[in-house]
This record gives sequence, C-alpha cells and structure tokens, in this order.
Amino acid sequence: MKAEDTDRRASPRVCGPIPAVALDVTGSAGELGTSLTLDNLSAGGFYVRLSSLFKDNQKIFLVTQISQAVIVVRAAVLRTDNQVKGLYGHAFAIEQHQIFSLGDERPAV
Repeated sequence: MKAEDTDRRASPRVCGPIPAVALDVTGSAGELGTSLTLDNLSAGGFYVRLSSLFKDNQKIFLVTQISQAVIVVRAAVLRTDNQVKGLYGHAFAIEQHQIFSLGDERPAV
C-alpha cells in the first residue's frame, strides 16, 4: 500500500452531502451567510468544494444540522486543492465547536 492511499483522518466522519451555512468571521463578506454543501464532516474538520478560493488560515463560522443536533463550528482553512470543474476543494480544521440538541430533553413518562 502506498502512503498516499492511506487515510489521513484520525477520527470517523459523516459523508455528505451535508447542507450548511458559512459566515465569514473577517467581516469582508458582502452577505450575512453563504449556503454550501459539505462533502464530509468529522470531529476534527470538514471538506467542501466552492467556486471561490479561500485564503490559507482564513477563518469561518459554519452552522449545520445532523439529525436532532445543530452544530456550530469555528474553522480555519487547512488546505486548498486545485480547481476541478470550476470548484476548489477546501479542507478546514475545526478550532472550536458547540453542539445544540433539538430533541425533547424531558424524560419520557
């Protein structure tokens, strides 16, 4: 097995498509939020393909929902892959996260 065939990720991931909204924490974005679709999400990061190119270490807030959990993360660009079919691949490292439950927290009677 070649080194490039091994998976770099240390934690399991949820494979997409996963809808999300990204907020630019630099304040330079012209919109409040940008809808995007994650290719995958793990405890350590996520991967997304976008038509725009993020700068190295650029930080964003991302909000997504998986099942009954709303997940909010602050992440930084870890790596940008070459453009393919008009889209740049971006790997983000999660720096902070918060998970909110949408489930009923009252015990069942």
